Amino acid sequence: MLNKKPLSSGLSLIELMLSLAITSIVMAAFVLFSKTYSSTANELSQDIRIQLQIRSFVERVNYYATHAGFSPLNSTLPAIKSTNPILMSPFVSPGTRVSVSSLQFVYDFDASNREHAIYEVEQYVRKGRTEKRIVLTRMRNNSPWLTDQVVLMGIRDFQCANRVVAGANRALDCYLSVHRNFPPDNETLDYEFTLGTNQTY
Repeated sequence: MLNKKPLSSGLSLIELMLSLAITSIVMAAFVLFSKTYSSTANELSQDIRIQLQIRSFVERVNYYATHAGFSPLNSTLPAIKSTNPILMSPFVSPGTRVSVSSLQFVYDFDASNREHAIYEVEQYVRKGRTEKRIVLTRMRNNSPWLTDQVVLMGIRDFQCANRVVAGANRALDCYLSVHRNFPPDNETLDYEFTLGTNQTY
């Protein structure tokens, strides 16, 4: 006589629904984690990009600041000593920090060529929004040489204070605030730095 094996009844409807509910919860948690991770990664990437742009801007403007007032011994140009090698607009009393509209650094490129490196904060419209950016214009012997080079965008504020040394504006204490997001909101990356010439007079 053959033994008959009992037939498997399979999953009940309740067990099936419970399995689907658990799978849905796990998938929802995975999707939420993925979105959070992606958002965090994008924010970090954006912050790194902005920080690199700020660092590049500071290094470049510091280059011009350290050269401000330079004049070779064999220069055929009028001396820079009688003028301030670092000019800030608007000009305020030393030690007062103000929103900058322009910074100008004057130095001699060689014995017969004088350069002005001019950083200006200007407004522009991007995708229907008014923002601020910093542009660089370089003048050689009072003639445009390199004009309207955009060096930093998304500016919220750029402030500096004159520091007078030995009767001339030789240093600036600066504060830079850049929007973290587009469109701009209240979140910013802030940076403080000092610019100064190491030229002697």
